[in-house]
Amino acid sequence: MENLKLEKFSTGYANNFIIKSINLSLKNGEWLGVIGPNGSGKSTLIKGICRIIKPFQGNIYLKEKEISRYTNKLISQTVAFLPQQFNANMQITVKELVALGRSPYKSFWEFDLSKTDNEKINEALNLVDIYDFKDNLITQISGGQRQRAYLALALAQDPEILILDEPTTALDLKYQIKFLEIIKKLKEKKGLSIIT
Repeated sequence: MENLKLEKFSTGYANNFIIKSINLSLKNGEWLGVIGPNGSGKSTLIKGICRIIKPFQGNIYLKEKEISRYTNKLISQTVAFLPQQFNANMQITVKELVALGRSPYKSFWEFDLSKTDNEKINEALNLVDIYDFKDNLITQISGGQRQRAYLALALAQDPEILILDEPTTALDLKYQIKFLEIIKKLKEKKGLSIIT
């Protein structure tokens, strides 16, 4: 089954077509890598798929239905996105950060975490091997640990599709390899469809 499909998809900025008429499909459990030199449109494609920027033309299908037929909440329960850069200065703990991944399952007036929420948060922390740092502030951990904490946030959404925009850019080689090994393990263990 195709979890995600683009048909004649075009996007860009201020009517400047950077991505032109792309056809793409991502099957259940597949890992798709988007490669190219700096400035070739990799991040623009990712942002277009995630609807951070608007498509100019074409269609996006999520689980074989046009994405416009889904609510934002349902999309967030199905697709998790880890951007290239994120706020590293928040004065919250690693666990509080990861708990934000449960937002798509809450009404805006719900503040308490359920038993299921806590289970998903702890599972995500363990999957990326950062459980022991759960009570540390985000500002008190290394760049590699922070990257894994944000990955745990995405995993706490319990998505079927994980989209990562250059997830190893700020990491040294050792942590790049470790991070990619974690992604591979997640794909195998949870059957995620992944775009990097």
